[in-house]
Order: sequence, then C-alpha cells, then structure tokens
Amino acid sequence: MVGITVVLAAAVAPFVFGAVQESESPPNAQISFAYDEGAKSDATDSFARTKAAAGADGLVVINVESVPDGMDADQLFLQTSNSTRPWLHGHTQYSFGDTVRTGGSLTRWAERGEEIRVIWESEGSDRSYTIGLFTVPDVDDVTLGGPPAPTHGCSWVKSQLSNSSGTFTGDLTIDNKVVECDLVPPTFEIDNLKIENGGAVIGEIDVFNDINVIDGATYNGSVKMNYTGSGDDVDLIDGSEINGDVIADGNVDIDGGTTVDGDVLADGDVSIDNEGTVFGIVDAEGDVVVDSNTLIEEGIVTTGSVDLTSDVTVGDKIEAEGNIDVSDGSTVEGDIESTNSGTITTTSGTVLGALATEGNVDVDSSDIQGHVFVDGSFNCDSSTINGQNCSSYTPQNYDDY
Repeated sequence: MVGITVVLAAAVAPFVFGAVQESESPPNAQISFAYDEGAKSDATDSFARTKAAAGADGLVVINVESVPDGMDADQLFLQTSNSTRPWLHGHTQYSFGDTVRTGGSLTRWAERGEEIRVIWESEGSDRSYTIGLFTVPDVDDVTLGGPPAPTHGCSWVKSQLSNSSGTFTGDLTIDNKVVECDLVPPTFEIDNLKIENGGAVIGEIDVFNDINVIDGATYNGSVKMNYTGSGDDVDLIDGSEINGDVIADGNVDIDGGTTVDGDVLADGDVSIDNEGTVFGIVDAEGDVVVDSNTLIEEGIVTTGSVDLTSDVTVGDKIEAEGNIDVSDGSTVEGDIESTNSGTITTTSGTVLGALATEGNVDVDSSDIQGHVFVDGSFNCDSSTINGQNCSSYTPQNYDDY
C-alpha cells in the first residue's frame, strides 16, 4: 500500500540543446512539480491517458509558478524518458497561439525513476532550453504516506451487502483491499465495519455500530460511528492510520502505534495506548485514559476524568470536569484545569502551564512551570512550582485564574 506525495520547485537554469546560433532568449520561468501516487487511477492526464493506459505509478502535476512575460504554448514541450509531447493538445486547456501564464499547469502520468523536462524551443531556430526538470522519485527515496492506489470501488462494496430498495445494508469486512468509495448513508447503511490486514478505505465512513481497523488505513474523509446501542465502539489498533477525524457516539480505543491525523470526538470514553498518536484534539464525554509514549498534539477536553501515565505528551491544555492525573514522565505543554472541582494530581510529571481547580491539588516530584490556582487543599512534595520549591510557594485563589 504505497502512496507518495512530493512537491519540488525546479531550479531554472536553462540547458541548451542543438546548434549555437542567433535566437530569442528563454523565458524567465519558475516551474514546480508535484507527484502523487494516491491520485485516482481513472483520472485522465492532459494527454488523455489513464493510469493503466500509461502503465504509470503516479501522477505528475507541472505548475507554472511564475513567468512574468508569459510563454507561447506552441514553443513548449514535455520531454520524458519515453517520449516528447507538445504542450498543445486537444485535451489540455491550450490551443495554437495561446499564451501560458503564471498559474498554468499540465498533468502527466509517469513511472518511478522517469525524468521529465519542460522544454522551450526558440522560434525560427533549432535551439532549445530546459526550463524545468524533475525525476520521479523511487519509493525508497521518499517518505511514504497518502492514499494508495485503489483496487476496488463502490460496486464491490454493493456486492458485499444486501440491497433493500436501493440502500445497501449489512456488515462489511475489507481485508487486504483498497476500496475507493464513500461508505455513507443513504446509499450505504453499514452496521459493522472491519478493515484489516493492510486494507484501506479512500473516502468518508459513516457506520451505525462498531468500527474495527486492524493494521488498516482510511484516507480523504472522517471515520464516523452513529451509536445505536450499548457497547458500540471504534477500535483502531496495530499501527493503523486514520487520515481524518474520528467521530463516535460511543467509545474510541486507539492502540498499537495507530495514528489519527485529525481530531478524536467521542460521546463515550477514549483510550489511547502503546505509542498512539492524535495530531488533533481529543474531545470526549467520558473518561480519557492515555498510556505508554503517546502524543496528543492539540490537547484534551472532556466531561469525565483524565489519566496520563508513562511518558505521555499533550501539546496543549487539558480541560476536564473530573479528576486529572499526570504521572510517570508525562508532559502537558499547556494549562491543566478541572472545571467541576476535581482533584489534580501530578507525580513525576511536567506541566508547562498552570494547574487550576476548585478542588484539591497534589504535586509530587514534578515541575509545574505556571502557578497553582486552588480553592481546596494543596499538597506539594519534592517539586518546583513557578520556579519555587514547595516550602516557599503559596498557591493562588482559583477565582484569580
């Protein structure tokens, strides 16, 4: 399951081909190239070729970032390892006599390792210049990521479900397949969804009961579970990758190195363990339990309690109505606030902001870089608060937070 997205700006230093003779000067153009192996395979490039017809690995987009004086389209060519094609073509936006200006572009399906040149030819001579050069990267030369090439579409999904008056219903398992389809009502009313063994969905997901992603991935949409009964969950485990938000009317369990590129929004509990990563915010109606080298980039908001243990990092504020516990080398890079008189406890933790609650605060072997705002009891041992030792620090009133 390979997806690559690379964007490179060409260094425009014209290279001369052909005999040296009097000719017009090459244009002062800046050309950039974007390569994507996740582009839809049935899309046609500017030369009317699909991915299969071209025998290609990915789609190259050639953008004219800047050309102050414009360029005559009939003087431009794409030269590749396999062919030379004129910029003019019936399937592009250019016709004979057109001017290519800043913002112009073409697309071309290409193979890994293929070299692509944008050639400008001097009018009335055999002199030509390379004004843009790009080599399509090999898979080992770039960081993997982005959607893989689909193997199945919506028609396959329909074949796996029951058809009732045009709505396709039932359970769906995607095992080692890459399905490009929006799995959402009203076309699909999927009860339970499982993605496993390298399977993937490219599109939106909206399922009525359980969602299980086990060594799988989703792209180009959110993963949503509409809660219809007790015990319904979203389980994301074994290094799965969710390129969007996770939205659940029940609980969310993230484990085994799974990455969520968006937010996690749950009406139930959220559990994140074993090097899980959430690049957005965790917003829950239940308890949030986070363990074992996990990162939550944009903070936690919950009506329940929060428990961070074993080298957890939260990149922003924690706000909870219940108790908040930070321990075992965990770090919170913003404030911690219990908004409903919960107890805040830090043990061998680091907080770059303040602690605030109408309840109690217990600080042990920790570094709190902001103040403590508390109306209940305050206990401090072997710690630093706002640059002061426990014995010399006086907490602030919660009303002043």
